[in-house]
Amino acid sequence: MGKLRVGTAKVCISPPAEMFPFPAPAYMGEGLQIDGIYMDMYVRMLAIDNGEKTFLFGVFEESNGTDALKEAVTEKYGIPYENQMFCHIHNHGGVQTRTVTKGGPTHIHHKYNENQVKYGEIIFEKALEAAGIALSGMQEACFGFGTGRSYINVNRDFPCEDGYWAENANYDGPSDKTLAVLKFTDAEGNLIAALLNYGCHAITTIGARDIDGKLKVSADFPGFTCDYLEKKYPGSVVMWTSGAAGDQNAIICYKGDKHFTEASINSAYDHLPDGLQYSYAQWIGERHAYDADQILKKISANWSSAAMNRA
Repeated sequence: MGKLRVGTAKVCISPPAEMFPFPAPAYMGEGLQIDGIYMDMYVRMLAIDNGEKTFLFGVFEESNGTDALKEAVTEKYGIPYENQMFCHIHNHGGVQTRTVTKGGPTHIHHKYNENQVKYGEIIFEKALEAAGIALSGMQEACFGFGTGRSYINVNRDFPCEDGYWAENANYDGPSDKTLAVLKFTDAEGNLIAALLNYGCHAITTIGARDIDGKLKVSADFPGFTCDYLEKKYPGSVVMWTSGAAGDQNAIICYKGDKHFTEASINSAYDHLPDGLQYSYAQWIGERHAYDADQILKKISANWSSAAMNRA
């Protein structure tokens, strides 16, 4: 087993300007349109080579981490299917697009329009581009791992007195605060990449309107988290992944009426001041980034794959 090498890439996957207005996700109700970009969304790639095998890990702030993409990566770059892993952040601040798959649409009952199909293809091509950048730019690296706590999530299953359950903060409910961090540095200790994992829905900008009254695209709070850390550590790529988050929302994330359902989401946010949710997402995201940074500072990234082999 040789020295560890890693490469990174960060490629913008926001919809092109000519695609707006873009239909809002179906769960938000009929007729809603997204009309602009509040903050760009990205696909980030991490290539890892241990001297024997090369692995590729990708995170989308939208969607399209698919079997079809894996096959394309294998064909174009020679990375075996089983050495690839792609995921998305479950972003509720993005748009709905048709995922590029081997077997056709992922939602067989959804009628995708031309923009939704075209945008899925754009993300697919951007992901292939990012994979190539990461694979071609690998450098020797050290790595380390650590965990800490981040108190930005809360159980979202609230038991009501009438026997129903509401999607509201249940501070007595189970909630894992563990924030796990994988860190890669160069020989001088400069951060090359960080991979974060935390259990929380990226839902702070769902149905959000900017100060101009328009719904816009964002990468929700994880986008602010990654952006904050990448600016603090220039040249680095920071990737956020969602852990077990089925019943976890961000704290103070208002979800509307007592008996909130996704079908009522439109009315649930109508009363909020325009622009408020984006400010909230940034606050939560940067608070989360601070927690991650405290963990990063404590991790000693001094294990190479060669050192692991000797151990």
